[in-house]
Amino acid sequence: MSLICLLNFAIADKAPAHNQSNAIEVASKAVVNITAMGQREMNAEPNDPHNNHFESLGSGVIIDAKDGLIITNAHVVNHATMIFVTLYDGTRLYAHVVGQDPDTDLALVAVKHPDLQAIHVADPLKQLHVGESVIAVGNPFGLDHTITSGIISGLNRSIPPSENMIQTDAPINPGNSGGALLNDQGELIGICSSITTYTGGNIGIGFATPLTITLPIIDQLKEFGVVERGIIGLMIQNLTPPLTRALKVSEVEGVLVSDVMPDSPASAYDVEPEDIIIKFNDVPVYTSNQLRSLVGTVRRGQKLSLTIIRKNEQIVKSIDLKTPEKSTRSTSNGIDGAELIEYEQLDNSGIIRGLYVINVNEGSPALLTGLLPQDLILEINHKPVKSLSDLTSLMKNKTNDESLIKVRRHNHTIYLALR
Repeated sequence: MSLICLLNFAIADKAPAHNQSNAIEVASKAVVNITAMGQREMNAEPNDPHNNHFESLGSGVIIDAKDGLIITNAHVVNHATMIFVTLYDGTRLYAHVVGQDPDTDLALVAVKHPDLQAIHVADPLKQLHVGESVIAVGNPFGLDHTITSGIISGLNRSIPPSENMIQTDAPINPGNSGGALLNDQGELIGICSSITTYTGGNIGIGFATPLTITLPIIDQLKEFGVVERGIIGLMIQNLTPPLTRALKVSEVEGVLVSDVMPDSPASAYDVEPEDIIIKFNDVPVYTSNQLRSLVGTVRRGQKLSLTIIRKNEQIVKSIDLKTPEKSTRSTSNGIDGAELIEYEQLDNSGIIRGLYVINVNEGSPALLTGLLPQDLILEINHKPVKSLSDLTSLMKNKTNDESLIKVRRHNHTIYLALR
């Protein structure tokens, strides 16, 4: 199954065969300036009425001219009550938020105008290479349609909360957020997102979200306004050369399946420990962080394909992310905002039983407690929690005091306090 099958956006026809400067000029007309205004949630100075408002400047990329859809960063429009978009020719338009996804820092806004020009989109399955030339187009410090150039400095970078990021030395500054990262053909390859800086300005380390993440997320935002992530049910780790030799498989790049959750989609479709995942929906997979972010782009109920190496044989698994009905899970269990299933994990000391955290809702009490996806809850107030009924029983007797939760995270034990 191709990544493109997940998208409602068709890739635009390849840019006309002009020279590079013409192609970039054409692409620049699809990049907009975004001004977001709103009211702060809390006043730093309660007696100062001017300090209660904010104005955020950023960039955006027209992805769909017909429907007036523009990609930007979630942090540009978050909490905004009024958004204005300024086009290449200076036309200023009122925009509204179609949807946003804080986990990938992507948002989709819409405007109405008869003469918009959409960006040309590169093939998302075409592999990017470290060292290839790129161009960033945006509005740094409010300077409209500034063009900077550089190279791809790294791929699959982990910049929490985002994964699988493109690193570039093309100067990216405040105001570039949501702008376009282009190849030398003037085609979109990523959405500029963030910088690493000590001064507030560019020091040659910028990051962009690649199309393999951006397009499926934007597709969900266009259709549903929100992103509902599927859960595949795999424990994975990076594949190292020593592990490859120990598994007695040919040298490959991929991600090793270390465990499969019972009653999960992966289990239902016979994915096994020691499988090596080399492709996700035709996208080559190199790191566990990259695979996690790719899985997070697929909505529940959709299918995905995994290309797997098993004992030197290549197989393809088509997996439906709709969880089998026999799966026991709960989101209403006394830990508000945590989606849990009963789980067993094999350890050096034997079998460990607990409640596995599949998902944690944004802004929920579970998130504020510190719970994260892939945590394994072992005890509450020194009492084992081996089933959802154990949890329900303990929560019924819970007082207003904070409860001590013992959690296994990445093979280490930590403690959290739940109110």
